[in-house]
Amino acid sequence: MNSISIYKHGDKVYHKADEAQDPRIVTGIVLRPNNEVTYLVTTKDHEVECYDMELTKEKSYV
Repeated sequence: MNSISIYKHGDKVYHKADEAQDPRIVTGIVLRPNNEVTYLVTTKDHEVECYDMELTKEKSYV
């Protein structure tokens, strides 16, 4: 399998579409068919699944 994970467990990331830019922690990495990778990211009150293109390590000031 040649899946490449950009983020690691425990990385602090930000969701690009989140206006508040609340930090999230990578709590899981899901390997999907066709070498797709999704990430489970958690804030203080919920967990969501995201693709790497939705996340960034840098806080975005929009």
